[in-house]
Amino acid sequence: SCPLGDLKLEKLITKIRTSLLNYIYDINYSEDILNLQSAISQQCFINEYIYETENFEIPKINKLEKLIEKNLLDGIQPKPQFIFCLSSYKPLNKYKWIKLLKNNSVINEVYTQQFLEFKEENTIKSNIENLHNITNKISSKVQEQYESNPYPKWIDLSLQKEPISISQLTKNLNIIDKNINEVTSPSILIAGCGTGQHSIFEAKRFRNSNVTAIDLSLSSLAYAIRKTKELQIDNIQYFQADILNLKNLVCKFDIIESVGVLHHMKNPIDGANILTNCLKKGGLLRLGLYSEIARRHIVNIRNTIKNLNLQSNVSSMKSFRKILIESEDQNYEDIKKSADFYSLSTFRDLLFHVQEHRFSLIEIKEMLFNLGLEFCGFEDQKLILDFQKYFHADDQYDLNKWDIYEKENPNSFMNMYQFWCQKV
Repeated sequence: SCPLGDLKLEKLITKIRTSLLNYIYDINYSEDILNLQSAISQQCFINEYIYETENFEIPKINKLEKLIEKNLLDGIQPKPQFIFCLSSYKPLNKYKWIKLLKNNSVINEVYTQQFLEFKEENTIKSNIENLHNITNKISSKVQEQYESNPYPKWIDLSLQKEPISISQLTKNLNIIDKNINEVTSPSILIAGCGTGQHSIFEAKRFRNSNVTAIDLSLSSLAYAIRKTKELQIDNIQYFQADILNLKNLVCKFDIIESVGVLHHMKNPIDGANILTNCLKKGGLLRLGLYSEIARRHIVNIRNTIKNLNLQSNVSSMKSFRKILIESEDQNYEDIKKSADFYSLSTFRDLLFHVQEHRFSLIEIKEMLFNLGLEFCGFEDQKLILDFQKYFHADDQYDLNKWDIYEKENPNSFMNMYQFWCQKV
């Protein structure tokens, strides 16, 4: 149900997958083995086949491909173990013969995941409304990346049991304009919704909310829409759009959230300015931005990638990842602990992204001041509790103090800065 972030498990699963391929025609397949094969196939699909395929496996995979195709063309349904074995190396939706394969109770989970859902997303794509054409060069490059690798692939999501009001959110925040607490049916914009985790979570988080979610990538939006329907959520509208083109938007929002998005724009400040203009007076803006300090090890690896002139194609990314795995260099240990290391789209986003900016907290403080935004606090409560060991509780709204804290604790924002601010 999620990528497994563990190199020992990865090595084990890869070895089992190889053994099943080597003895595909000899093993006596029990229900247990078929269930294991199905689980491995689903895991490989979820992590987008990031596991390394050895050269000696390729002719065996080719042989299996030809056998399955011949069976289907001859009117014979292939054995489930053949389908599972192949789909643990390549997705079923890439084969033209998939339409000849009949679903059954044994292969249903894999068949649904790798064909039926893919087919549904392709249908959804053609019906997604485009607010405007994407013309910015950097935006187009970012769009291209996420069309190839929708980010992230996910299966299950932990959702809010009981929705909250805005006043419940703001009790831990330094709110200047208290009128926002009176909003009972908040209009929310998710700017850069990706594959829908963020938009779905917020739609369930806030009581009586109406969510508008935009993204550059049709592939990501189609995934988001499919998952939204699957979870029977009806208070989200999805559109293809570029943040840069929202400057002419007439409607304003009570809450805007853009996490992990602005730092992939050509000019993040322009993006922040446009989002601020889309915010109602007293409205809340939640941002997620990369930290220069926390991503110092990633900067070094990105420089290595640049010096090696590696491209963001599957072969180059998997080869470089193998180098990182096999290296005993201590500088690479943190990257191997990152959850993003364990699926292809997240790995690409982590190290091979076409555009990335990073910030210091002092730069963020200056940006908020220039935009007329008041810093209201970070969202990570565990981090805030640790901060209070160093400083007074009221200092949690002082970015100068947080800058001191981060320099003494440089791994605090390994993911990114995630914070709330208010338009005042």
